[in-house]
Amino acid sequence: MSDWHPCVVKLESISALPNSDFLEITTVMGEYPVILRKGDYKKGQLVAFIPYDSVVPDTELFHFLAPNPKKDKAGNITAPSPAVGSVPEKYRTIKAKKIRSTYSEGLIVPAPEGFIEGDSVVEHFGLTKRVYEEELPELPSKGSNENEKAPKTFALFKYDLEGMAKYGSAFEEGEQVIISEKIEGENCAIVYLEGKLWVRSRNYFKRNGYSDNRKPRSFYARMHLAIDRAFDYLFSAFKKPVALSHWWEVPIRLDLETKLKQLPGLAFWGELYGNVKHFQYDCPVVDGKIQREFRVFDIFDVNERRFLEWDQVERLSELVGLKTVPVLYRGPWKTDHSLHELAEGTSTIGECVREGFVMRSVPEGWHEKLGRKIIKLKGRGYKLFKD
Repeated sequence: MSDWHPCVVKLESISALPNSDFLEITTVMGEYPVILRKGDYKKGQLVAFIPYDSVVPDTELFHFLAPNPKKDKAGNITAPSPAVGSVPEKYRTIKAKKIRSTYSEGLIVPAPEGFIEGDSVVEHFGLTKRVYEEELPELPSKGSNENEKAPKTFALFKYDLEGMAKYGSAFEEGEQVIISEKIEGENCAIVYLEGKLWVRSRNYFKRNGYSDNRKPRSFYARMHLAIDRAFDYLFSAFKKPVALSHWWEVPIRLDLETKLKQLPGLAFWGELYGNVKHFQYDCPVVDGKIQREFRVFDIFDVNERRFLEWDQVERLSELVGLKTVPVLYRGPWKTDHSLHELAEGTSTIGECVREGFVMRSVPEGWHEKLGRKIIKLKGRGYKLFKD
């Protein structure tokens, strides 16, 4: 939730909404357009900004979001508006929308008393973030033993990026950047170390088809397991690997253990995609099922604890037969928002809406507040589509 920052902001300019006598529009944090009721707020006022994907509590303060009563043709109420405490979450989720053909996202309410600009309002209002199906916690099926114990000699962190609205100012006018397409899928890292290939989702390392996590209790069960493992060892050269979960299907199909063995300690971070509804991209259909694909968006040197430059990412990915995420732009950064259009439109690798983009400095840079200079921007078209 790195681009989810409900907080107190100071309103900048407020202007009339075209074709409306009752609505106005403002831009929050230099990034988010929000439509307001005319006269409710004024320039310079401190307000609480509740961004897209926020879920507000079922309280009197937010009851105005509840659906209006349903009426028949005669004007009689057939279904009343749900009372406080019974408003479904879908009505309490802040979404992107178009009002009179003008895009808007987020909600503005009065700032809590005593709060100053920049203060978080998450706890004060009891806000949570909407969780999409593809973001649900990874819960392997019962008995699958899908997750594996973490390696002993190295660690991989949870990969996440901050959003443009909060940290776009870390990039200066004219600074050289690379902007690549953000793909809707699952974060995945693949690295060869400790004499084997490791595959990691956002949160867990995953077992391959040969992993055996059985813990027999009886003497006979232990003997049976020892015999199984002996046969596995003797005939491993003739035995084809089998993916225990979808995380291992691509590494096995592309024989990445053999290829990455030549590059030990280089973690290929990428997007495993094709599993999210409406985002098939360029994934082929094989035997009636969508075949997941993988595109590299970063390479991390585990031994030196640093990310490689993008040119190295492209070269090493090509060396091992992997594709990288599509590059949309190379050149100077423009602070006039003109490059924001690169987050919109159709994906370059499929007939689906573009999720957005990721921007990094060239060469790799560091910012005192952001850290590594890399941020993301989700497209407005993507937000409207997801809603």
